Amino acid sequence: MMSSYSSDVKGGGRGGMTPTPTKIPKHRSRSLSSVSCGSLHHGRGCCAGSSLERLSFLRRSGFRSDITITFPGHDVELKAHRIVLAVSSPVFDVMLYGSMAVDNVLSLPEDPPAAFEWILDYLYCDGCDVPGAHIREQVFRLAHKYHMCSLYHLCSQQLQADVTPLNFSSIYDVAVLVEDEEILEKCERVLLMTDRVLSSPDIVKLSRPALRSLLQHHSLTPSSETIVFQAIINWGCQKLKGKAEDDLRKDVISEGDRLSLRQEVEEFLPLVRFLSMTTEEFVVCVVPSNIFTSQECIAILKRIAGIEGPDLPEVASCEYTRKRKSRPAKESHRQSTEASGDPAAKPPLKRLRGSELKRYSSVREKRH
Repeated sequence: MMSSYSSDVKGGGRGGMTPTPTKIPKHRSRSLSSVSCGSLHHGRGCCAGSSLERLSFLRRSGFRSDITITFPGHDVELKAHRIVLAVSSPVFDVMLYGSMAVDNVLSLPEDPPAAFEWILDYLYCDGCDVPGAHIREQVFRLAHKYHMCSLYHLCSQQLQADVTPLNFSSIYDVAVLVEDEEILEKCERVLLMTDRVLSSPDIVKLSRPALRSLLQHHSLTPSSETIVFQAIINWGCQKLKGKAEDDLRKDVISEGDRLSLRQEVEEFLPLVRFLSMTTEEFVVCVVPSNIFTSQECIAILKRIAGIEGPDLPEVASCEYTRKRKSRPAKESHRQSTEASGDPAAKPPLKRLRGSELKRYSSVREKRH
């Protein structure tokens, strides 16, 4: 039977005498095990068996939440608990408990709501599932931004496993931003399939720094430099579409659009090896874009044809006349095989010379 001690002492007074135990009435002596969770917590459900279940309940219900997360420009509000965010991220620890701590509302104008909501589920529910393809790069960026190490490594491993020529640009973009060497190494292998990477619609998703990094990459080996030029034009047109309602046509554009497009891509044009093109490639693929003036086109064409003429325009100042150098065939085959994930593909066998063949045959005869 449970008992408590009275504040009085035997015989009265405060002489330090042994306290007299006071019996608890029978109707109050029930153990806590006999009290239902519903009577203690009013049916809220927060007496789940495991700590994971209790955290999951807090996430679902918002019970005792003390911070509201908003995303300006989006009609989304998320309830959370300061302590959960703080122990998961040193950045949130400073934001919520530091000298600049907010009151009850945390505004995150730069963060995508769907990705952040996934992160909340991960923090509360100890999720091990990787984020879906539509938000994985966003989750990876946020994990890096808020220094969530375990989530960062989870996303990094997923992106390394999933990179292909079709989604190369979106993954390469975030890898350049956070300087993740492991993802960049995998992207380098996939980049051996340069034509497929540059022709992918995903190319327009590259940020300006990532596009510059890609154009300067030593593994960029297109079959023709026109593919590089067209990728830059596609990227520039997409950027202008985001700034205006009218779509740009990729074949022929107006004078006003020509100037706007040129300003958008001008910093990348000196990285294009125009002199490695044939005159036909330049006339068919470059001239119709109206990126260059007539005088600039004539100057470039004369240099391609080996005819003396005016200097190259500054915007097309690359002097390389050869195509971008490829890696050795054996290494390129090996790395492109690894990038494609085809275990059946093997590098071609080395052809044996006559003397080597005789020596190989004699060794086999001795063994047998």
